[in-house]
Amino acid sequence: SSDLRYTFLTSAAIPTFTGMIVRGSSQEGGEILNNASSIFTLTSGNYDLTWENCNLTASAGHIWDASAGPSLSFGRILGVKAVQTSTTKSLWSQPCGSFIDCQIDKKCNFTMSSSATVSGWNMLGVTATSICFDHMRTNAGNNNNVPFFTIDMQSVAAYCQDISWKNVVIEQSPYGGIYVAGGFAITVEHVRGWDATAFTGNFISFVTSAATYPCRNVRVTQSAQIQHGAGAGSFFDVYADANTTNIILDTVGTWGAQAVVSTPA
Repeated sequence: SSDLRYTFLTSAAIPTFTGMIVRGSSQEGGEILNNASSIFTLTSGNYDLTWENCNLTASAGHIWDASAGPSLSFGRILGVKAVQTSTTKSLWSQPCGSFIDCQIDKKCNFTMSSSATVSGWNMLGVTATSICFDHMRTNAGNNNNVPFFTIDMQSVAAYCQDISWKNVVIEQSPYGGIYVAGGFAITVEHVRGWDATAFTGNFISFVTSAATYPCRNVRVTQSAQIQHGAGAGSFFDVYADANTTNIILDTVGTWGAQAVVSTPA
């Protein structure tokens, strides 16, 4: 049959290599799942990596585990459904290293645990450059602990730069959708937060990193949290700390209601 669908249960992480392609039949086709470890481990020097039209589920480790701090470039995650059910693991986890010229696109559908204590996409101290999240959806199950996307340079004396989120629906993320610390040339365009029970954090945040690198050259266009609910006024659709400079807000808001925006010095 041309409609055969298989589920593969792995007992150990799959190491990546340059030029690796993981391709499935569709998001609803076969599945790779792991309940013992991460699904993939990424090692230094990998480039030209592709995951396309596949279905990935992890419950004991990360889906993409870059904890070794690898240097990665030209990665593509296209049309992938990824589900993380562990409360202490991420979909993408990278605590250092680099991530350059990468694309997450074509109706990716990412889900994190509703009780997670780490962000679904979690990059800490990573030299991230030229990354595009486009035409995708995320769901956090009304998680009240962490934002879905965290890109934080922490103590690294550098900027992450040229990062964009475009045409992204961030569902059920009351604590926040996007958190950037120490970012340069950041674009958020047509990004909506849907169906959050209430604000418990800022939907989009730009702050200074621990190495005192502020966010600079930021543009937010046609983006905001749809349902303000309880907590509106205490938290913001768009938050920028007092060190953030060169920020443009272009028609932000929801259905005729102006966005709740912080007012840095």
